[in-house]
Amino acid sequence: MDPKLAVIVPCFNNSDTIGEAIGSILSQEYDRFELHVCDNASDDGTRDIIAAITDPRLRPALHATRVARTDNWNRAYEAGFSAEYLVTLHADDRLAPGALRSIATAARSGPALIHGLFRHLTYEGGSIAGVRFPFRYHCTGDDFRELILLNNMVAVPGVTVRTDVFRDAGGWDPAWSFLQDLELWWRCSTYGEVIYLATHLGDQRMTKVPDPVPRHAAEHLRWTIEKLSTLESPRLRHAAIDGLADYVDRLSHELADRGDVPPQLRDSIRDARDSIARGPRPRPGARHRQRRLRLHLALRSWLRSTINPN
Repeated sequence: MDPKLAVIVPCFNNSDTIGEAIGSILSQEYDRFELHVCDNASDDGTRDIIAAITDPRLRPALHATRVARTDNWNRAYEAGFSAEYLVTLHADDRLAPGALRSIATAARSGPALIHGLFRHLTYEGGSIAGVRFPFRYHCTGDDFRELILLNNMVAVPGVTVRTDVFRDAGGWDPAWSFLQDLELWWRCSTYGEVIYLATHLGDQRMTKVPDPVPRHAAEHLRWTIEKLSTLESPRLRHAAIDGLADYVDRLSHELADRGDVPPQLRDSIRDARDSIARGPRPRPGARHRQRRLRLHLALRSWLRSTINPN
């Protein structure tokens, strides 16, 4: 039997986009799903848009009390615990047609985590050009962690976690303001296989007003430094060094002509360089190495499915 899915949409003041997000879910052809929209006491009309939808698959939770963002995410996911898998969608993103069917088919083998192809959109909905990886693969948790240490290639729309894995991994971590997703995927990947689907699962929308300095940059550096300090595997430590060095180089180039770099970010860049100096010598081309590893995983997965198609 196809697995039951719960699509989870936490929201706060998303009146511009929440209708489109919900519509992209309710228009899916797959039947075995429920939709949990968890509103964090919005005051811009978001709640009225949600309340006007009468589809029985929608299970709205219109909270009167505002809580921290991560707390709202966790209460949204807890509402879907009766399903076998939890599908993630932010309230300003949208699922692609056929996404739930693709996810459900992949979920039959019981992976801990599923993610897939995505597009970037402007806030207004225009497509942003980009190169996406075109081949499906299965990988171990260690393979997945090496990939995201080299460069984060996971977009939120359609990322799907097995429900027991989400519970055991501890849910969304409030210690992170911008890296909650990467941290959750990291922990979930310790519980089993990860599947990448080369089918379009969803669209990730850029923020309405782009930040002149990436808000997440200091936290991304701190996250990688923390991982580097606890990793025992030489393979993953070297991947962390390579990815950190590549990110610092790109960030430094982006900020080279700016005079308004926050002190916290300057400190984080300094700490990152100190960590790099204490580790193995960085190998250039972290993103190219990631692509080669993904190609290897895709070939290995294809061979496995050819030899053992069942």
